[in-house]
Amino acid sequence: MIHVMLVDDNQLILRGLERILDWEANGYLIVGKAINGKQALEKMEKVRVDILFTDIRMPVMDGIELICAVKERYPKVRVIVLSAYDDFKYVRTAFWLGANDYLLKQEYDGETLLCLLDRLKQDRRHGDTARKDAEIEKLVLRNQEKQPEDAQSKYLIRFKKCIEKHYSENNLRAEDVAEYLGISVGWMGKLIYQETALHFADYLNYYRILRAKELLESTNLKVYEIAERVGYNNVEHFTRVFKKLVGMSPSVYGGSTS
Repeated sequence: MIHVMLVDDNQLILRGLERILDWEANGYLIVGKAINGKQALEKMEKVRVDILFTDIRMPVMDGIELICAVKERYPKVRVIVLSAYDDFKYVRTAFWLGANDYLLKQEYDGETLLCLLDRLKQDRRHGDTARKDAEIEKLVLRNQEKQPEDAQSKYLIRFKKCIEKHYSENNLRAEDVAEYLGISVGWMGKLIYQETALHFADYLNYYRILRAKELLESTNLKVYEIAERVGYNNVEHFTRVFKKLVGMSPSVYGGSTS
């Protein structure tokens, strides 16, 4: 049996997915359901998951954060993004982070779902890089000027590694990263936005807050200490950004995870 987990904060979506297909008759077993990314990760520590269906917009930990964590901890897990029509910018980000496919909430039925699952099996055997690239390409606006894909990929990989290495520096600027990459600030911003739907400052804040959440969950550091560790020299600013992205203050989040 292939083990499946379903993650969505909408109980109707969860029940619909569970009932729309005779999972076990087709070789699949639903081993868990969760209403946010944090709950999903907790359950994945206890059960094997082969395929993960996840919504994008969820409280506490959203689908983008969940994909980041899953690809880091369980790289062999296949991820299917549950998407609404207005989520396509986030779907691009999800693909960039390692998602394998997406399913439109408004259009799926049992046959569509089964075809998608069978396609994942084939991709697993033969590699899904080419098809994934094709799916991403569908989501990119046709009038965007583009460098060759291999050149773009190299810049994006280097950009991501640069942020991972230097995010804790409170004076990190877009100009510094662009200089490191050897391209203009404008071109770098365009590449980032094209692939992630985020501007440089938003991407940096998103990554810093992701790391801050990890520290809140795993350490007893004070909020101001965590702010400094993830690149904020002003704890009030850190708190405002954290609350905007997470929906609650760092102290409340830390208390809810203790």
